[in-house]
Amino acid sequence: MKTVLIILILFLSSPFWAEETIIDTLNQQDFKFAAMEVISLNLGIWGVDNYIAKAEWANISIRSVKHNLTHGFVFDDSEFLMNQFLHPYHGNLYFNSARSNGFNFWQSAPFALSGSLMWELFMEIEAPSNNDLFTTTLGGIMLGEITYRVSSLILDDSSTGSERTWRELGAGLINPVRGINRLIKGKTKLHCKHHNQRKQAVIGEISFGGNTVGKGLDLTNGTRSPLLKMQFVYGTPFLNEERKPFDYFNLHLGINLKGMDVITNFYGEALLYGKNFNFQGNTDEIAQDNLIGAFQHFDYLANDVYKVAASGLGGGVISRFSAYEGMNLFTSCHLSIVVLGGSNSAYAEEAGRDYNLGPGLSGKFEGWLINDKYGEMYISYLQYWLYTLSGADGNETISITNGRIETPISKHFKIGAEYLLYIRKGLYDDYEDITAENNELRTFISYRF
Repeated sequence: MKTVLIILILFLSSPFWAEETIIDTLNQQDFKFAAMEVISLNLGIWGVDNYIAKAEWANISIRSVKHNLTHGFVFDDSEFLMNQFLHPYHGNLYFNSARSNGFNFWQSAPFALSGSLMWELFMEIEAPSNNDLFTTTLGGIMLGEITYRVSSLILDDSSTGSERTWRELGAGLINPVRGINRLIKGKTKLHCKHHNQRKQAVIGEISFGGNTVGKGLDLTNGTRSPLLKMQFVYGTPFLNEERKPFDYFNLHLGINLKGMDVITNFYGEALLYGKNFNFQGNTDEIAQDNLIGAFQHFDYLANDVYKVAASGLGGGVISRFSAYEGMNLFTSCHLSIVVLGGSNSAYAEEAGRDYNLGPGLSGKFEGWLINDKYGEMYISYLQYWLYTLSGADGNETISITNGRIETPISKHFKIGAEYLLYIRKGLYDDYEDITAENNELRTFISYRF
């Protein structure tokens, strides 16, 4: 058998700024409980699929297990949302089975891989899937640590009464496995003088508005829908401190309130390891101008024109500069290896789906020019290059340019607009090459916390 190995909101409540020195003293490592939880998750989901949904692929047997163990891994043909986002969400449950049982980030990562391997080899009659193993593990680690950190912002073991109830419910919705484990182990009733959770500085923005995805470059005939989006920055990149995985991450989430593609975008980058340094002339040893390090990336885009997903690892630099008086410039530059990515293509139909799969590279630049009185200007450029392993042989380059302007109308509220330009270039071995351009316009009102 050929196996595949892998390089392995309430939170609005105060305090947003808190030290990270107080840790839940009852959060001891429990390997047996975490392992049984991973197994139980798989058995529970399989039971629903087999006995309630009557899914044919869940009708497993000794014969199907022997087949999977000897057949080897393949690329499956599940729909884009299932393979590229729901599988990573499933992996997040495996990860948090360990993370919420006292294991640190690195110790929890193998649980995502193990849970995915168990599912692929034993819980389906279909041959085990390469792409599912990769996306469930890598995406699961990313979503798992993010949901763990965000749930920690909500939880407060010093709270009581209705506040405590709402905090436990809110954290449980964001991180269901952790919520269940806290209930089982009696932590929901634990009362201490301290909040007992890891917390970092948080800056967030929630926006609501309209979204138009153009047909080509024509916005007048585009698809219109209401859009809810969020940007969430966890941690402070410019403090000279010992860095741990996910002490800093930047998250963009877009939810389409109309149409088939509910999750229209998810862009996440998280620090795995990093160091701070100053430019020449800045002698401040605490507040430093740059953070350089290794980052994990998980990107997902789905609208009426484009479907793109990528799980990757790479390096990046985050910097700040003093621009004009009262203005600051922040930049973020990243280059990463896409371990596995996907992009929609009409030519992929021979693979039994509408998207290609394969590894590649990605690069990203972001810049913010911010003035507290007048607002901010934002520009970004994101490019993916994907080589097809399953689908229409060849390679595709997809670039996304984004420009945004926001201006404050009160202390916490802003209005703004952003324009996105998508360019796709496909070079194929057996089909006609393509070049396509599309655009998107968003207008919104935002609340910053």
